Amino acid sequence: MKKRALLVLVGLAVLAAAACQGTPTSPGHYSQPLSSPTSSSGSSGSGATLEDATAFMGTWQATKAEAWKADKPDSKRDLVAEGGTVTLVLEPTSQTLGKAKPSGKYTVTVTMPGMEPGVDSGFWFYSSNGSYNSGKPQIDFYPASLGPDAEYGEIPAFLVALSDDNNTLKLWDSGLTFLPFDFGWGTTPGMNGTELNLLFARK
Repeated sequence: MKKRALLVLVGLAVLAAAACQGTPTSPGHYSQPLSSPTSSSGSSGSGATLEDATAFMGTWQATKAEAWKADKPDSKRDLVAEGGTVTLVLEPTSQTLGKAKPSGKYTVTVTMPGMEPGVDSGFWFYSSNGSYNSGKPQIDFYPASLGPDAEYGEIPAFLVALSDDNNTLKLWDSGLTFLPFDFGWGTTPGMNGTELNLLFARK
């Protein structure tokens, strides 16, 4: 009987250890080396071997900024095709947020014809294996517009791919608002509703 109880305890300990390995990582764990991001759609390249998050840093100009309402795919529109510009600046930072050290600061600007530019900024975090150990490279953005108490499920998180020459960046598969632009769909920043497919060229 004692032997059986010991085996049960050992088994539970092993299961608990395995469960801990699957626990979502916090932004502070994103300092590991980048590893060969690949695009699941294949359209924006990939295979670049990157040493650290500096490969993403710089100023990026969108060549495609597709957005659509999650429950209405036929609502898709491309802000670039409509004459707009979307600029994303990814910078380094030495700032630490709690125990988490972000990859850097970011600013995203959307300018549409006849409208005032929309600007948002905050911090970005890179993970070579995804925030939930999905094995897919991912960039998470913590917009200042959501305030300091934003939780992980409220922030836009994108799968990411970088071309072999490091001059084309693709962000996709996010279901949260990221662009500082009102699409007129009744969604608010940080709420489910807007799907995005963004393609950038390095400036």
